[in-house]
Amino acid sequence: MKFFLFISAFALVSVAFGGETAEITTTFFDDTTESKEILLDFDENGKATLEIAKSAIGKNVKYIDIIPSFSQAKVGDDGFFISSFGELTKFIPRKGKTTGISHDVNLMPIHGSKTPSGAFLTHIRGMRFAYLYKVEKIGDSYMNYVRFDFDKNPPYEDVKIDFVKFPETAGYVEMAKYYRSLRINKDGLKPIAEKMKKRPELAYAVEAPEIRILLGIKRSRPRIEEQIPENEPPVVVYNSLDDVALILDELKNAGVKKAEICLVGWNKGGHDGRYPQILPIEEKIGGETKLRELIKKGQSMGYQMTCHANATDGYSIADCWNSEFVAKDRIGNFKWHTIGHGGRMYDLCLKRWYKLFSEEHFKAISDIGFRGLHYIDVVSSIYPYQCFDKRHPMTPSAGAKYARKIFGDSNKYFGGSYSEGGIDYAFETLDACLWVYVEHWFAWSSGLVDERIPFWQIVYNGIVLSTPWNRCSFPGYPGGKWETELGFFEFGGRPRCEYAPRLSQTPPEKRLESAKAFAKSIKRICDKFDKIAQLQLEFLDDRRELAPKVVYTKRSGGTEIVCNYSEKPYSYKDREVKPREYLIFRPDGTITDMR
Repeated sequence: MKFFLFISAFALVSVAFGGETAEITTTFFDDTTESKEILLDFDENGKATLEIAKSAIGKNVKYIDIIPSFSQAKVGDDGFFISSFGELTKFIPRKGKTTGISHDVNLMPIHGSKTPSGAFLTHIRGMRFAYLYKVEKIGDSYMNYVRFDFDKNPPYEDVKIDFVKFPETAGYVEMAKYYRSLRINKDGLKPIAEKMKKRPELAYAVEAPEIRILLGIKRSRPRIEEQIPENEPPVVVYNSLDDVALILDELKNAGVKKAEICLVGWNKGGHDGRYPQILPIEEKIGGETKLRELIKKGQSMGYQMTCHANATDGYSIADCWNSEFVAKDRIGNFKWHTIGHGGRMYDLCLKRWYKLFSEEHFKAISDIGFRGLHYIDVVSSIYPYQCFDKRHPMTPSAGAKYARKIFGDSNKYFGGSYSEGGIDYAFETLDACLWVYVEHWFAWSSGLVDERIPFWQIVYNGIVLSTPWNRCSFPGYPGGKWETELGFFEFGGRPRCEYAPRLSQTPPEKRLESAKAFAKSIKRICDKFDKIAQLQLEFLDDRRELAPKVVYTKRSGGTEIVCNYSEKPYSYKDREVKPREYLIFRPDGTITDMR
């Protein structure tokens, strides 16, 4: 027998807001469906809330689609859809096949719609880790909607969605600023400028590019699924600690005043070698005494010395291994997702990692001498693993709370916290993310993405340090593209240079030359970055297109940046912005170009 859902708080429709509705379609495991339409009752602030009680979602429910009337449009209508990734979909005619957009991971639990019905923001507040953002074009009709997938994610809390209506003149900027206001005023997020008053390490990072240097890593083909000491692949050294010392010397000689150096693969077994075991420090790179000396050397030169760590992945070769702390699926099997450098990469329960390793690891790592934005891999690039182990069950929402606790501990021990991606569930305590976007996450192949908008940056610039792209390229970096440079100045960000050079893989007679060339590229990056570093402390308050492929952004302190992605010059405030270049207009009247 099918279980009918109970939807609360939808008795009347406010005539002032046009009688918007939502269609709720339930699909069951036998592939039958049931649909119902509800009236959305907007309050005086323009908000309507839809709730589905967890207890009302039967075990035979496969997924539920929720399609608001305002998220539908026709070809030729003015307006757009915008995803949490900033993917802008316009209601234009399309040539060729379109496949639709479907994201089961979303950077923020929001998306926007501007259609003939008005401008609306959809904010998923309950079951945010179980919904898909979907966009479809069928014939001449466009629509976006959310799907809650209960096959993959059994209900762990009530479904709750806020729909917020904006004035007719509003666009994606106003939607993003509304969510930013919620995050600050309701969730307690603090601007970087406020946080760094008590944490000099964070203040330093604002002005320093991130340089990630790979030390050691295990390499084997094929990879060994379950490693033991007898079959463990040897650690291959890419940069020894002596090599890093040479790099530091050349950075100083090149005139690089500030840099945060993150050492990757310093731990036992190298990068992703034996987690959650981290000690002893890998001997092949130089060992503990030499690492301590290197950290002191870097700090004495004015650099911030940090390291790469992990809280989500585990390998059975670890000397502290216990399958008890592995996350379990619904039938009790160990969760894992790939074969890594240390073997089968098991998914660790964040609840257990926090209780077993957070204090222990951070005390040990800080004792070595590291200080700065401590990098914890993966966490903010994935949703928290749901754990069904009866000894330590954990929902994704509970996992998010433990992630916030872990980053809070990092702030206490190191002065800052740093993780991989831009998913925002732990930003209450997380200071920085390695990247916001991974290129393959964008739905370019769908045929429905017309433009990439800094939607995330309008929310979080000034709150979380970030690098827009997962690629390492930045102005002045070998292989960098002009589009990347313009993107950095439009979106805002902190440069990241990763895994180069590899001096231990370089002939001895060319190591100094390689280190010098790398240091010079970092100096070129710093010279460009100095122009915008302090803008990371300001909100991104406006973004619009002045002409085709000419983009204007404005920070909260008044600085304006015009980026010309076109092939034609553009005039702004009596100054010519050349093709493929930008100009920065500061409140004091000074103008800076890209040279």
